[in-house]
Order: sequence, then C-alpha cells, then structure tokens
Amino acid sequence: MVFESIRVGIMFNAFVSSIVAIIAFVFSIFLFIRWHRLDTALRAYTGFWVMTTLVWVFSAARYLFIGTGFFAPAYTYYGSLVHLGDIIVQGAVFFTGPPLFYYVTIRVFGKDRIAVVAAFISFLLGSVALWLIVKPNGLSTPVFTFFSADASINTASLLIFGIEIVVLIFMLVYDTVTKIQLRRATRNTDALFHALYSISLLVYVMLGGIDQSKIILDWPLIVFRVFYGGAFLMAYLTIIQHETSHDTFLISEPS
Repeated sequence: MVFESIRVGIMFNAFVSSIVAIIAFVFSIFLFIRWHRLDTALRAYTGFWVMTTLVWVFSAARYLFIGTGFFAPAYTYYGSLVHLGDIIVQGAVFFTGPPLFYYVTIRVFGKDRIAVVAAFISFLLGSVALWLIVKPNGLSTPVFTFFSADASINTASLLIFGIEIVVLIFMLVYDTVTKIQLRRATRNTDALFHALYSISLLVYVMLGGIDQSKIILDWPLIVFRVFYGGAFLMAYLTIIQHETSHDTFLISEPS
C-alpha cells in the first residue's frame, strides 16, 4: 500500500463525522432500550436512526482512510477500497428510505398496509439506485478539497433520491401541519409530539438532500454536518418529553 501525507482537513472531517456517528449510535441504543414501549410507527422510526448510524459510521471510516494517506487522487478510484466504501455509504443512505417511508406514511394515512406498500416501493427504488451506482461510472471520482473528498452519484440515482426526498418533505410538512392543527383543536398532547418527531425528521431529510447533491464542499461541509447533531438532539428531547408527559399523566390520573 502506498502512503501519502496525512490530510489534516479530511482527518478533521472524519472526526466530525465520527461525532455524528456516535450521537446517532447512542440515540439508536436509547430507542432500542425503549423498544417495548414503542408503537409500530416509532419502531420504524428507530429503524431509520439505526440505518442513519451506519451511514455515518461508514462515512467516518471512509474519511479516516483517505485522511491518513491511504488514498491519493492519482490512484485508481474504481475498484479501490474508497470506491467500495462509497458504495456501502450510498447503500446505507438509500436503505434509510423504507423505515422512514413506513413511519411517515403510517403517520399521514394511519394505515399499516399503505405504509408497508410505501416502504416496499422505497426499497425497490433504493435497490435500482444502488444497482446503478455499482455499475461502471455509477459514482464520479472524488473531488478533493482541503476538508473533503466526496464522490457524486450518477444522474439517474440522484433523480431517484430527489424524488424520494421531495415526497418525504411533502408528507412530513403535511403531517406536521395536521398534527399541530389537531393539537389546537383537541389539546391532544400526543399530536404535538408527533409533530415534533416529523419536524426533526424534516430537518434531517433536508440536510441529507443538500448533502447528497454535493453542492456544499470543503470547510462549509464541516459546518453543515454539525447541524445533523441538532436534528438528533431534537429527536432525543422529543422522545424524553413525550415519555415524561405520559408518566405525568399516569401519576396525576385519579385512581
């Protein structure tokens, strides 16, 4: 293996990605501990964060590999470990779709069958997108800057990703608005928390859409990725407050 000098900026990107991965992992464990208390929708919500953890674990490993000097722009990209790492990361990205679509669809329509169909369609689309990515030239060679070394996916896969993102954003906004209206009309506390769940996902999905488009590179990418931690924190606080509200209700409920 040929070594190149350590890339400090990309190593810092690996550090930031590692922090995001750790936060996502801890949040996933937090949700799994409460598995018996979660309904079907929130179990799908948990599945989404588990897949998100994999995205960031592999992303951090990829940046670490590049940053330590194992991979240089002059080396052959296709067939390299970096190329394999990019395929794995993209696979994890696309397969966050099924649990996310299940969660959002069941919140919007309230029908398990519709949610299963939506998750299955997302799985099929993700499979097609990944197949196109695995094919020759399915990924571009990484664009190197001081802080980043990111590859772009092919146009067809990006189109599939974009369609899924637009549909998710539409449904998440719709769910948020309807749950807030329900809260105002009925004073239903659960409706408020379901709106907050959707808002945290909306923030993450929008960040992910921008990230996947690769319109942000170099040092702004580092700043941008810090915002992912905000989405995790919001989701965590929502879960905690939701549980607290139920515990308070049970304590105050007359026997």
